[in-house]
Amino acid sequence: LERIKDKRPYKAPKWKGEFVNKLAIHGEQGLGDEILFMSLLYKVRGMAEHIVIECADRLIPTFEASFGLKCYPDHASLISAEGEPDAYISMGSLAGLVGLPDGRAFLKRTKPNNRIPRIGYTWRGGTPRTNILDRTIPHEMLDPILEIPGVEFVPVQYGDGQSFDELQGL
Repeated sequence: LERIKDKRPYKAPKWKGEFVNKLAIHGEQGLGDEILFMSLLYKVRGMAEHIVIECADRLIPTFEASFGLKCYPDHASLISAEGEPDAYISMGSLAGLVGLPDGRAFLKRTKPNNRIPRIGYTWRGGTPRTNILDRTIPHEMLDPILEIPGVEFVPVQYGDGQSFDELQGL
């Protein structure tokens, strides 16, 4: 394992896909990206004896219920509870080591209420710096999708600029 300069203060080297005892996987981007990248966890499970996750605080209940792994909101909490890992990797780098996800469902509900599939959706993403205009969908474009039968659509929009009127309309 080779130590690569990184923003995370782990003392361990960055993971390159070899078997390790304890692997820390950390988020690095937005909530949607963390959810997307964790769709690869099933491919990583056999490559480490013990896996811990550093993720956005609001994702901890869902990730712990879905993956059966301990999750922490930051590096300091993870190290305090688990000690230093043998290696670490950002969630966004997993695909470079294990390939792309296959589309299988991977999140479980924290409070199941029925067997109807639930799909979370947003209508705006990013910031002016990350092309928010290219990542925003007018509500009218969502209407045909939100009317698909047999699916419960759940708005998961958050952050600055989210208006109550937008949520009321959906």
